[in-house]
Amino acid sequence: MLDRISSDGADLDDTMTLHASDYVDGAGATNWAAPETRIPLRTLLERMLIDSDNTATDMLMRRVGVEAVNRRARSLMDEGIGPITTLIDVRRHLYGVFTSKAQSLTGRQLIDLRQADFGEPRLTRLAQLTDSRREQFPPLDLAAAYQRYYATGLNSGRLDRYADMLERIDKGEALPAAATATLLSIMQRADTGHRRLSAGFQRQWPFAQKTGTQYARFCDAGILDPGTPGAVVVVSCLRGAPSRREAERTFQAIGRAVESSGVLAHERSAEDH
Repeated sequence: MLDRISSDGADLDDTMTLHASDYVDGAGATNWAAPETRIPLRTLLERMLIDSDNTATDMLMRRVGVEAVNRRARSLMDEGIGPITTLIDVRRHLYGVFTSKAQSLTGRQLIDLRQADFGEPRLTRLAQLTDSRREQFPPLDLAAAYQRYYATGLNSGRLDRYADMLERIDKGEALPAAATATLLSIMQRADTGHRRLSAGFQRQWPFAQKTGTQYARFCDAGILDPGTPGAVVVVSCLRGAPSRREAERTFQAIGRAVESSGVLAHERSAEDH
């Protein structure tokens, strides 16, 4: 989004209309707004990065274009990333393991589906929403469906390539200076990472971060002390963790290890960056 604004003269104070088709299940305040509400791009960007707001994210992808997002991601990650889709399509691909009718699920239906308990209750509701017969679904549970989805490579990438992208952002190689400052400032306000890496630090390091959470997948990545010669990029993801709480304890241990390693010592030379 910031890249598009820098290149085509758009402004973060410009607004988008929230359509009924934009709603996606997940966190964030956008789902509480009424259809046809006008929302500033700045607010959508903040909700995407601070709150991991799925509806705000998909609205921004609608504004920029999915193909443009993919081109930009590949250019920053040296092809080390699989195809990126909207978040509503993440859900459709996941539930498409059970029925092809899942491709027609609306955002409102996905919110409805999310209200059902994980497991059999959700699959029963999926059958109802798609006018399907539950007994005709493949003999898989939701956990197996997620593993099949992960195996497609959609919306996933190599951690080292993601680190390369963060380094380019920090060095000002990805965006103009003003856009870089805006992005890093918003990322330092992320609410979703308070119990992850930063909870393991003994001091209040500036940390521009973005988290990611899905079934048996937890991530926290960011730039410690961004914009300084001693900035450090940290990218960490866990898979198979049985609970969010256990994942958070692991992230905190990683945060303690990073800080105690000495890489954040201010006396490091710029060449160590």
